[in-house]
Amino acid sequence: MRDNLDPLARGRNPLGEVQPLHAHLTSVAQLCSSMCNKFGFPAVGYLLGYWHDIGKVHPDWQDYLRRSEKAKEQGNDVKGPHPNHSPTGACRAESIGPLGMVISAHHSRLSSKAIYKNNLQKYMNNPIYMDGLNIWRDLESTGLESREASATKELAKIKVKPELEFLIRFLLSALIDADRLDSEAHAEPEKGTLREIQPDLSVLRGNLFSELDRLAKVTSDSAVNRVRREILRNCVDYADSEPGIFRLTAPTGSGKTLASLAFALNHAIRHNLDRIIVAIPYTSIIDQTASNFRRILGAGVVLEHHSAVRSLDELSDIEEDRFRLGAENWDFPLIVTTTNQLFESLFSDRASRVRKLHNIARSVIIIDEVQTLPVGLLEPTLDAVRLITGYFGSTVVLSTATQPAIEGNKHFEGLNNVIEIVSEPEQHFDQLRRVTYEWPDGKESWAEIAQKILEIEQVLTIVNTKGDAIKLIDELHSADIYHLSTNLCGSHRREKLDEIRDLLASGKPCRVVSTQVVEAGVDLDFPVVMRAIGPLDRIVQAAGRCNREGKLKGKGRVIIFDPEDGKCPPGSYRTGTSEAGVLINEGNLDPDNPAVFERYFGRLYQGCNTDKHNIQEKRDHFNYPEVAKLYRFIPDETHPVVITSWHADIVGAILDKITRKLKAGILPGRADFRALQPYIVNLPGYQYRSCSEWIDTETIPGISLWLGPYDPVRGLVTEYTRTEDTLW
Repeated sequence: MRDNLDPLARGRNPLGEVQPLHAHLTSVAQLCSSMCNKFGFPAVGYLLGYWHDIGKVHPDWQDYLRRSEKAKEQGNDVKGPHPNHSPTGACRAESIGPLGMVISAHHSRLSSKAIYKNNLQKYMNNPIYMDGLNIWRDLESTGLESREASATKELAKIKVKPELEFLIRFLLSALIDADRLDSEAHAEPEKGTLREIQPDLSVLRGNLFSELDRLAKVTSDSAVNRVRREILRNCVDYADSEPGIFRLTAPTGSGKTLASLAFALNHAIRHNLDRIIVAIPYTSIIDQTASNFRRILGAGVVLEHHSAVRSLDELSDIEEDRFRLGAENWDFPLIVTTTNQLFESLFSDRASRVRKLHNIARSVIIIDEVQTLPVGLLEPTLDAVRLITGYFGSTVVLSTATQPAIEGNKHFEGLNNVIEIVSEPEQHFDQLRRVTYEWPDGKESWAEIAQKILEIEQVLTIVNTKGDAIKLIDELHSADIYHLSTNLCGSHRREKLDEIRDLLASGKPCRVVSTQVVEAGVDLDFPVVMRAIGPLDRIVQAAGRCNREGKLKGKGRVIIFDPEDGKCPPGSYRTGTSEAGVLINEGNLDPDNPAVFERYFGRLYQGCNTDKHNIQEKRDHFNYPEVAKLYRFIPDETHPVVITSWHADIVGAILDKITRKLKAGILPGRADFRALQPYIVNLPGYQYRSCSEWIDTETIPGISLWLGPYDPVRGLVTEYTRTEDTLW
């Protein structure tokens, strides 16, 4: 392209500078090439960036830009439609593999291949797009032939459909991020300065090992601490291994979180990887993990990215601004997110979610509590693990006390060449036998179960559904009962957890009825845990809240009971509960033996469809919208409602701020909605509709206010929610 090209990409920025189209295309091409080079496609990335906006040469788009500038000068909005410029670039790139499909989606979302091909014919029959392409061809400089040849060779490396289907997502991610970063550099250059604040991973490693050294000096030489030190040594020793898939099998309470982080930091530095991503299944436990990381590593180096992220008050203004920018594309040294955020992004068709994908390449990804991956999505999920490790240079660590049987499984294509970080994990489980299991010998009524609870001063009781939790609390008739479930908003749960920990530490009576919301990662330590019969891995996770620190003179008690009126969620949860019952009835069940779970999960997967939506087939047909629709960790429709009566003064102030913005014609930002997150309860669709008389959707557009009853123990419970059979 000639350097004196007249067309513009963007109008005047705050400095009064316009951006020539040539400058924008060249900059995006270079950025996109660099991003794609991480996974071996630099020439493809360059062409994507260079062709993505060529439709802006058309006189209609240039006229739109001039009208926009004039309207801006007069303080008005531009009149008239925004010309679509992506099809021109798609037509130019169509001859090289999937480049046209990527370019056509960079301002919208990925379509299916069939729809794209149909649209492409319409583009090529549209005189506006063809006129733009002809204008471009007169202006395009020579010298792209070698890049086109290189791009063709790069794409020839892809041999099978799943690889290409995934590659298209990563190419689109790089193009979107490069385009938006260049646009940001023109319009808001101060943001680019903030993005450049990148702590080195070696600094994080130094901070972590300083804390680990401190802990080693102040902790006792107990069995628990000896196991923790041994697991840490294993993680450090294996960090030099070549990138791939690793398994960290260790008992609950054995320090997996910090040990896996030590592995990740050492491994990333050793192999020049870019970042660490920690994926955790539940938002209820991300807070404590992220807060612990910030305390050890520094507040400004940890990006906590999930729907229920707490206030950013502990960050400086610069750190908070950097946090918001990092959430857009995950350009951060350490990211703590939810497992569903990670994997749903990998299978998304939306530009905003796809943007981060290229930064998942060449990362260390720790999947915590890997056994919680949805069974019905297991095949596409494991395929994603294979692809991001085999083709995009990442390392994945599968971390849990109850490893699922996902290697070489005869019922589906499992993972191969998985390296166990802990060479003989069964020894650690044997050394940390902190509980005895008492198995049920018959069904019991809620009244009988309640009586057992009242006979124990400190006891955590976990049931299978929220409805069962309410039934048991009603049966207890006791004012000193604590309740934990997602019927309570996040702020309410956190306060109750603090109270519970204080009672446990002081030796005072403390009886808690909970759903599975406490089972993975929540730092509670009871002498007795009662658990309704459920999937075997859930039972063991519950046992991890019993005698967690090994401080009891004897062993803790884990009492399994079978409520005669108990509910069990359908699908793999019910199948897992049934398989656990079979193992219990067979006798001599030892949940502290890791080998038990290979047998258990083998049976579970045999009885379940591990690709229940046929997602793999839809991926073979490049049906991106359908894949994104069906690949959902929580498929049921939910509606968030703001609890106005819990900390009413705080919630009222947040809502007042949002209302003032709306009255001033200012759209509330993410920070405003994030401030409401601790006071939200998510209702399934049928409950939301049934409780409509308690919900105000008119006062603040886009926000549902809960005006109904909110109990200080039970939380949001009405006649419609008392029999709820959903988890947590």
